[in-house]
Amino acid sequence: MITFIVGLVITPVFLGLWLYFFLIMKKEGKPFREIAKQTLGLLFLYAFLMGGAILFDQSDKHDKKVRQELWDKYYSKVEFEGDIIGIYDIGNAGRHESVMCIRITESNTDQFYRFDRRQMCLRIDDSLAIYPLAGYKHSGEKELAPFTHVSVNKGGNHQMIYSNAAGDTLIKKADYLAGALRSHELNVCYRCK
Repeated sequence: MITFIVGLVITPVFLGLWLYFFLIMKKEGKPFREIAKQTLGLLFLYAFLMGGAILFDQSDKHDKKVRQELWDKYYSKVEFEGDIIGIYDIGNAGRHESVMCIRITESNTDQFYRFDRRQMCLRIDDSLAIYPLAGYKHSGEKELAPFTHVSVNKGGNHQMIYSNAAGDTLIKKADYLAGALRSHELNVCYRCK
């Protein structure tokens, strides 16, 4: 999809620039071979940008396929709910990630630990779940602040349902995105236990 959008925007721009330079040089009386040499850099830049868009698109498709396989094999079977006891921001060397700590009140598993680097992760141990908030970026804490309870993937619905005593709810996709988290950072919730 990104390749199509980039191509739709970049192609007319580069063709327009090439035609503009071509007409200016033609007006100056330069031969076609000379014009082609001087505008070759513009064509290489176009090819570089389109190649980058294609590579990015293929990488994104691959990551989605890997995440779907991981979800089907491991994460889809895990269901739990509990009280949100904290959201911790983890920032280091220019990266920013968050994890949510959940005191489990109901779960279909006592222990679960998966850390698939840059893909997905989840840790459940000692009635505590550590859930990554990579998909929330910097707004995670503000957006989730009013909620005190969360239900994750109940009945295999692939959703996180946040709620509070006032009856407010927020429904998000349960995606377990690890982002740039490191495995040892899934221990951060044990200090608030």
